[in-house]
Amino acid sequence: MGRLQDGKLVLVARLSGAVDRLSRAVDGLSRAVDRLSRAVDRSSDAVDRLSGAVNRLSSAVTRLS
Repeated sequence: MGRLQDGKLVLVARLSGAVDRLSRAVDGLSRAVDRLSRAVDRSSDAVDRLSGAVNRLSSAVTRLS
């Protein structure tokens, strides 16, 4: 009976360690997704600024024509 209990404790300890590692991995993934999301937002802002510049340039060219 003692060995069975010891085996259960070892299993619980291993599972606990695995859960901790998984939790850290999920936290890391969450931080990576946040960074990616911010990068996408910055890219979107840059595209919007570029689009505005192209529109202004197009208007200027049209006025010159």
